[in-house]
Amino acid sequence: MKMEKSVFQGLTIIKTTKPNVVVHSISSPIEGEMSNAQLIETKSKLLLIDALQLKPHANSLKEYISSIGKPLDRVIVTHYHPDHWFGIASFKDYPIYALQEVIDRINALADFVLNYHRGIHGENADAMIPSEKITPTLAIKEGTFQFDDIEFNLMKITDTEAPCILVPEIPEHKIL
Repeated sequence: MKMEKSVFQGLTIIKTTKPNVVVHSISSPIEGEMSNAQLIETKSKLLLIDALQLKPHANSLKEYISSIGKPLDRVIVTHYHPDHWFGIASFKDYPIYALQEVIDRINALADFVLNYHRGIHGENADAMIPSEKITPTLAIKEGTFQFDDIEFNLMKITDTEAPCILVPEIPEHKIL
């Protein structure tokens, strides 16, 4: 296992390299409300798990992904908190997945949560908070799926930080 730390447009990136997979753990700065995303890089494509919160950081994340030179295949949102799904507005041209329960909760609360956060950011809201409601549209189920030559196990966890959270695991590499 090899780990490298770098900074890309204010985002902190920790790359963990294992056989057949690189996990890019991406954190926004403190002023970015310290949100996180995970980018899974296989031999031929990328999978994004969560998409940060504020527009400038999600846009930087998109540029970072482009710099890798592999296509982004899909985005998965783990739960309904805005630091996990606000940033998907920068990835609206890609398939965006979540558990059906997460999709339903985001759709039920999205307008309220977006307006609340626009209020927090005041006159900077247009630069910081998505202007339109972009939500996951594709339901994913718990269980296993193959992504390139990597097997993922998707687990649904309930009644923790959120009523329903998707927890991705790569069992072969003991990555959760």
